[in-house]
Amino acid sequence: MTYEEVFQQMSAHMIKGIMFHQQMTDYFDFLNLFGYKKMSEYHALAELDNYKQLHTYFLNHYNKLIPESQFENVDIIPKEWYEKTRHDIDIESKKNAVKEAFIKWIEWEKGTKQFFSQMYKELDNNVEVASAFKIGEFVEDVDNELKWCERKYIELQGTDFAMDFILDEQQYYYEFYKMKLSK
Repeated sequence: MTYEEVFQQMSAHMIKGIMFHQQMTDYFDFLNLFGYKKMSEYHALAELDNYKQLHTYFLNHYNKLIPESQFENVDIIPKEWYEKTRHDIDIESKKNAVKEAFIKWIEWEKGTKQFFSQMYKELDNNVEVASAFKIGEFVEDVDNELKWCERKYIELQGTDFAMDFILDEQQYYYEFYKMKLSK
């Protein structure tokens, strides 16, 4: 794989990451979990920032634009939700939806970490070491997000996804990510 193909595939995957986190924003907003919503907004913007960094790096180091590519849509929100209102979601459904959201998030981050690691290896094999290091920064970023997600899932699992616990932490996450977004 050429370095152009690596950056093209990275770019397409990052767009899917932006879409993933934006859909998670709507997912948590629909469940009226405003703290998790704010957290997802932050991650969507962080993904956008990484996307911009990738494009800037490529332009400044190869003096070219990354070729555009096709990518598949990300479908996180259950189709049946489009026929419902927030009022239609009972506590048990909300509890299961939070569990599913974190499972989907962990799966997404695991896949992203594996994909970025493969792209790192491709660049390293092509003796594009500096570019590999740049991709390595993205690998480290997703690895940290994955670690946090898995720990959060284990914490929620330990409460059996108790809605009292989940609701109690919404204000904390709202304030925390509101502050991070303001920077």
